[in-house]
Amino acid sequence: MSSRDAILSRVRQSLRVDAADSERRAIVSARLEGTPRGVVPKRGQLPQPERVALFCEMAEKVSATVARITGGVAVPEAVIINSDCKSAA
Repeated sequence: MSSRDAILSRVRQSLRVDAADSERRAIVSARLEGTPRGVVPKRGQLPQPERVALFCEMAEKVSATVARITGGVAVPEAVIINSDCKSAA
C-alpha cells in the first residue's frame, strides 16, 4: 500500500465510510464536476492586447522591468540588456 493509499484509508476510516461505496463516489464526483474551475477576474477577461498592457503597467508599478520582444529567441538578449541596465544604475 502506498503512503497516499494509507492516508486516504485512515481518512475513510475516521469518516466511517467504505471506499467501495459507489453511491458516495457518485455524489462526490457530481459535486466536483459542478464546481466552477476558478474565478477569473475581469482583468483576465480583457482582450489580449489590453491584458498585456495592464500586466506591464502593474509590473512597472512594483519596479519590475518590462521588455517587449518578438519571440522566444529574443529572450536571452533582452535579459542581458536588462541586467546590464540594472548593474549600471
